[in-house]
Amino acid sequence: AGRKSQEEIQKIIAKDGFLEHKSATFQIVVNLIKARGLPNMDHAIKEQDRRPDAYAKFFLAEDQQGHKRITEIHKTLYRVNGRNPVWNSHRMFTGKHNSAAELFLIVRLYDFDKLKSDDSIGEVSIEVSEYESGKMETYPIVLKKGIKKLKDTGCTLDVQIFKEDVKWPTKKTIFFIRHGESKWNEAEQKIKNKGNVLEGVKTMASRDHPLNHIGISQALDLNKRYKKAAAEGGDEDVEKFIKAQLVLASPLTRALQTCLIGLEGHERMSTDGVRLVSTLREVKNKIGWDALGKETGDKIPERVRECLVREYENAHSGQLQDLSLEKIEKVLGPKISLNDTLEHWWDPDWDTSKEICERIYDLINYLRFSPESTIICVGHSLMFREICRAFIGGGFDGTVKARLSKRNVLRDSKKTDSKKDIEGQEKMPLSTGEFSVSDLAINLMKHKMGNAACLRANFDFAGTEVKGWKIENAKLMFGSELHIPHTKQRKSSSTEGMAAIQPMSSM
Repeated sequence: AGRKSQEEIQKIIAKDGFLEHKSATFQIVVNLIKARGLPNMDHAIKEQDRRPDAYAKFFLAEDQQGHKRITEIHKTLYRVNGRNPVWNSHRMFTGKHNSAAELFLIVRLYDFDKLKSDDSIGEVSIEVSEYESGKMETYPIVLKKGIKKLKDTGCTLDVQIFKEDVKWPTKKTIFFIRHGESKWNEAEQKIKNKGNVLEGVKTMASRDHPLNHIGISQALDLNKRYKKAAAEGGDEDVEKFIKAQLVLASPLTRALQTCLIGLEGHERMSTDGVRLVSTLREVKNKIGWDALGKETGDKIPERVRECLVREYENAHSGQLQDLSLEKIEKVLGPKISLNDTLEHWWDPDWDTSKEICERIYDLINYLRFSPESTIICVGHSLMFREICRAFIGGGFDGTVKARLSKRNVLRDSKKTDSKKDIEGQEKMPLSTGEFSVSDLAINLMKHKMGNAACLRANFDFAGTEVKGWKIENAKLMFGSELHIPHTKQRKSSSTEGMAAIQPMSSM
């Protein structure tokens, strides 16, 4: 009868009932919220050092054991010495699966080690079809054989799974506010100007620097400037700012102080307060200590209060005239959601390129899958510059290679001419093709925001892959400036930077 084709053979098998495979598409967003009661994983004298540096890998599979994986593997950041680590890691999974098979979310927990391979802690398997979309559920963690759980403590994982019925806005406006001048910045100037070098070095060697009197004044001035712009009206971006739906802040003292002072009287601060997010903390270089925290949990706002009062009481005549003890109590009034800062939330080691990329990737997914479309983030210059580098022009996929490609573009580009019109166009090839990028866009990727500066960035989160997400356009708000060394800093007007970043096809 002759040899049958492979297609004919498959039809015969299917007809006889041996093969039933109909593919079904899926789009699922998973939020790994936190774990509780994780066991000791290290041998150490101090109890806190025996706790795991916990992170999780998670993916979708067509079997409960995770052998038939059908998606990429996502990973949370690791939390140092975390008995009850909070991740709030959002990731999207898309693809096709066998409609005849069940779909499972597999979560595997590990203890991160820098000098040896990571140790497995345990895992959780969740049947997706049985899950109520958007509801937070708690699941027991099945510990790896030989690992003892803590006495009188359950070992659990909190998870949210959002199915296709949940939609998030793809167009979002993010306002980035840099903190005011801190004790660190003050110490830098002492050293550069050869004032008191020893005192400057001593200050820089401390951790979690608060605002100095200049930084407090800058935050107070930001508050006046945004309120004045709001009273004048007629600016769509200002309207968005005053009606922002969510306020996030780095838990480092100088950032939270700037948030509380600079946004005093803001509608969202009055109703919902501010949520601390550890991924907004500053990038730590090899010699800097200013990205290291000092306190966790309730002690964070206590430190903010103590530092504000101390700086006010030590202020010289003519300084901080707009501040008083009553004013301090007023700015400290809003609720502070501690979120992921209840335990150790900073990394004592310097941030590698890989870790910076992973943190940006985690933060941008957090912003992307928040239900709010307008968000204020108060944080730090180096972190905000890295975000601009990653998403101006798009192409960032969470890898070091994508990050370095942007750096090469900046290195090879012409030096910025400060006399050019801020909206003057300059062609620059980026990782996703050729874009027309304005002077402002180049400066945002090259230079730091000024103290207490505010940047409006319109994000496009269309598509399912991070590399397609981008900052469409940006604008400096409320007379803010970029810190451009050895050049004349320029203030923005209400129209500057409006079309800062546009694809060539739209020109």
